[in-house]
Amino acid sequence: MAVAYVVSTLSIFPVVFGLVILSDLDVAASTAAQHAALASSADALLAQFNTVSVAATLGNLGFLILALVMVRSAFSRWIAYLGVATGALGVVTEALRPILGGGFTLYGVLLLVWLGAVGWQLHRLSRPA
Repeated sequence: MAVAYVVSTLSIFPVVFGLVILSDLDVAASTAAQHAALASSADALLAQFNTVSVAATLGNLGFLILALVMVRSAFSRWIAYLGVATGALGVVTEALRPILGGGFTLYGVLLLVWLGAVGWQLHRLSRPA
């Protein structure tokens, strides 16, 4: 689940590549109607990216719940609390994505740090004592 979520966080790349393709087509367009159609396509692509994703919000809520459970487990407290902060920030930033624009980058970095810390802790817990 975590790997799929990190990959989905990188979903901005198809939008960027789509806009590059539309830009190239716009340069080659020769009529006002073609320019207008391509501008509408770019607007639709950006609108689709900026819509609030219910799945991503629920995923972040899942991270938050998981981190809250980690607080009372064998995980280091700092990892658990980092997860709580990451999950809470994820829920808020995903809900406010249309307003924040690229401002949810901090959340993406925090998520990668938290998942790395969880992986390292799992590795350490799996070794015999």
